[in-house]
Amino acid sequence: VMRDGVEDVTCYYNITVKNGELKVTPTTMTIFIQGNSDSKVYNAATQSVTGYKITSVEGEGTPFYDVSDVIYAGDSTAQGKSAKTYAMKLNASDFSYANPNVEVVFVVEDGFLEITKLPMEIWVGGNYSYVVYTGRIQGANGFISYSPDDPNSDIFNSSYVKYSGLAHAEGTLPGKYDMNLDVTKFRYSDNSVIPTFDLKWDGFLNISKSEIYALVYGNRKTVTYNKQEQFVEGYEIDIDADEGGLFNLNDVVYDGEAKAVGTSVGSYPMNLDMEKFSYNNPYARTYFMRSRDGMLTIEKARMTVQITAKSQTVSYNGEEQTLSGFDAVAIDGATELFDSNEVVYDGETVVSGTAVGTYPLVLDNAKFSYTDENIDVEFVVL
Repeated sequence: VMRDGVEDVTCYYNITVKNGELKVTPTTMTIFIQGNSDSKVYNAATQSVTGYKITSVEGEGTPFYDVSDVIYAGDSTAQGKSAKTYAMKLNASDFSYANPNVEVVFVVEDGFLEITKLPMEIWVGGNYSYVVYTGRIQGANGFISYSPDDPNSDIFNSSYVKYSGLAHAEGTLPGKYDMNLDVTKFRYSDNSVIPTFDLKWDGFLNISKSEIYALVYGNRKTVTYNKQEQFVEGYEIDIDADEGGLFNLNDVVYDGEAKAVGTSVGSYPMNLDMEKFSYNNPYARTYFMRSRDGMLTIEKARMTVQITAKSQTVSYNGEEQTLSGFDAVAIDGATELFDSNEVVYDGETVVSGTAVGTYPLVLDNAKFSYTDENIDVEFVVL
């Protein structure tokens, strides 16, 4: 230390040296962040919106702003499936700035995904059934549904269509029974859809008369001629088809005489007329088909008749004496039908003589016949 520029007086002082410094503090900056947002219509799939944008930068550090220095350590995604609003949940504390010379305050406006409900037209129609009368309660149940707005069925799910009423029709007797579906009672269980239901047709049960195809077989009988009136009657029915399982033989009515009658040898048809058959059940439509007519067949009786020529012994009287005739008796077969008056001989049955001697009465077996043509007769001449 110099006094007056001449004298060194350093020894009279205690000198302390203090160094100086330059302090550089961070510049400040405010970055405004806005998450991306979107509005989409429900499509039954997961949808999303991602990312964010920097809307503005303020502060003295603005000259040092570099978008690449903005870092976000969270998930900048909003996603969802059902119809509602999903927040991205951006958090300012998850943002940072890579340049340490800039002190940044982040102001965040969150992003979101809005999924709106999907309007959908849904066509519904009641199930229907065509059945035949069975005598039991029958029914038709349920309905079908379809969305013309979604022909590929990417979104529409028929299992979501619900009906709060009774989708059922039932009946027993032939006729048409409607479900009477009420379109206001349909709903769709996916709340992300706004359904509009259109009832295209009502469900129903249609019961038709049961169809029965009956094959008629007239009874047949073969008998032997007995001089009495003989007959066969009745018929049998075989069912070719019976849709409702209703057939009962006791319900068959024949408005005629199912009978064949005859006395002489021959065949007597019953002449069953299918138009005269009916079925005593108003709920069945029955078709009768004659597969075989009834028939009575009378065959010839058979009989063996023994012929014995008359014989007589007389005394000579000088005059011509005569013997005629024969005896006939049934010895086998239908002997109960034999009538000697029906035995005919086409020849002479007389022998004459005067002188003493034996005069034979010779009968020819081939010349005998029997007038009842219903009997085959074999003659045996002794």
